[in-house]
Amino acid sequence: MIRLLLVCGAGMSSSLLVKFTKEAAEELGEEMEVWAVPRGLAAQQAGKCDVCLVGPQIRFEIKGIRNDLPGIPVEMIEMKSYGTMNGKAIIKQAKELLGK
Repeated sequence: MIRLLLVCGAGMSSSLLVKFTKEAAEELGEEMEVWAVPRGLAAQQAGKCDVCLVGPQIRFEIKGIRNDLPGIPVEMIEMKSYGTMNGKAIIKQAKELLGK
């Protein structure tokens, strides 16, 4: 089971990305828990996720999010994956960050 946290500015677009990522996980037979929070709530997710992907619109926040989530891989969602709401690509990126 992979616990994937998505962090964005306000939580609007990432809620759509959660939906598409969950659908892709089901289609691929991946066991995943996927949820999104706005930047201000990221620190409250420490210990709850295995990997964190950050919306491109707040990429300048990545260093702070890494500090909020010690020991958790944190990277920006690839721009193309984000723009096309490609759930399969999001899963691939998360798995690569985890070395899976």
